[in-house]
Amino acid sequence: MAGRIRWFVVPRRHLPKLHAALLDLVFDAAGDKCFPTAEIKARFLTGGGWRQLLHLLFYGKRIFPDPERLRQAGVEVIAFDLCAGQCLIANGGCAHWGVNQNDETISLSTNALSESWLKVRRYLA
Repeated sequence: MAGRIRWFVVPRRHLPKLHAALLDLVFDAAGDKCFPTAEIKARFLTGGGWRQLLHLLFYGKRIFPDPERLRQAGVEVIAFDLCAGQCLIANGGCAHWGVNQNDETISLSTNALSESWLKVRRYLA
């Protein structure tokens, strides 16, 4: 890697708060055009489709939330910079994203699952 990337990590125990804050961001961005009435908004929430929407937008790297807004919503957000020669190892199940801090940054990213994490994950689903 060349350059510097600011990484943000949200621990697994804060994922419900993260998802609630992301949902607020989606509603703010969509505004009255997508949710013109409280009834339509309520139907969207009770239908369960919001979970798929959040996963698509956030985990598909389509939205990058402001860490300060997340913190104001009670979400624990850990921030740090990663430079050349350094590596990020995060606990399975956490949310994480990085933002380039230089004009040019070259990096390689991969996610790997250990066998022990897969066993634990079965009990969390």
